[in-house]
Amino acid sequence: MSGLRVAADRVNPAKFYASGRNRTFVSTDRGASFVEVTAPAAGRPRPVFGFEGDLWIATSAGLFHSRDSAASWVQVPQVNGAAAVGFGMAALGQSYPAVYLAGSVSGVWGVYRSDDVGSTWQRIDDPQHQFGIVNCLTGDPRRYGRVYLCTDGRGIPYGDLR
Repeated sequence: MSGLRVAADRVNPAKFYASGRNRTFVSTDRGASFVEVTAPAAGRPRPVFGFEGDLWIATSAGLFHSRDSAASWVQVPQVNGAAAVGFGMAALGQSYPAVYLAGSVSGVWGVYRSDDVGSTWQRIDDPQHQFGIVNCLTGDPRRYGRVYLCTDGRGIPYGDLR
């Protein structure tokens, strides 16, 4: 299983996800063994903090979401392709974390935030403020609206809500 991207479930310490070479795997025994599961595409698995079995995968084909430990997947409708997905503090009145995306929504590439589990997206960058290649991103778990971008050679810029 070398060369796979591995991520721990953010609630259940016995559960791990691994993905690569167009295959996805789940372990429920602390990584001692893995079982292959059906996945729409391979990409970096990103479990959501506070929700067991809630997993997202960003791929060049789109953004995919599973709420049952990768047993089934739903493609996020407006997302045409994705480089990275991450999570931050939920918006006021929401229980699910804000979802951040570096990807293409309705054909426009950028950095986006969703406060409703990917149903709608708000672009949080603009054509004058691009950050090169964003290969990972994450929201701040303690400050709503703050997002950190991992870029290819430009450091780790972050942005806050205005």
